[in-house]
Amino acid sequence: MGMRGPQRRPDSERGIAENGGVVCEPIQEAIEAPAHLSRAGKKEFARLVEQNRAAGVSIRSIDADQYADLAEAILRRRQADDHREWMAFGRQIDELRSQLNMGPRNRARAGIRDLKKSSAKSITAKVLELARKQS
Repeated sequence: MGMRGPQRRPDSERGIAENGGVVCEPIQEAIEAPAHLSRAGKKEFARLVEQNRAAGVSIRSIDADQYADLAEAILRRRQADDHREWMAFGRQIDELRSQLNMGPRNRARAGIRDLKKSSAKSITAKVLELARKQS
């Protein structure tokens, strides 16, 4: 039977208990753009890698070709004249972004928690803070 409800976060108490107490840290390898990319492609490649690195996604050297494919697809989509071609590149970009866990939705599916902490306080936290100030 399938799991009911949303998947557990791997760093939550239940997630750690189910993993046998193991907390996975992202792997951050040095990654270089393939030589066949153009100057603009290498610039886009570096931007994509840094975007994922900042989000806490593992960066491995084996993914260099996928990042290069994504950079090329983004550049080709910008230059596309035909609407059908533009849509085709959009589908390709969405698929590659999904495989590389880019974007909050794709990271949530993979169980990768965002590094950015929410700065907004919950209503309960605000009420408790107010109660502490009054006592």
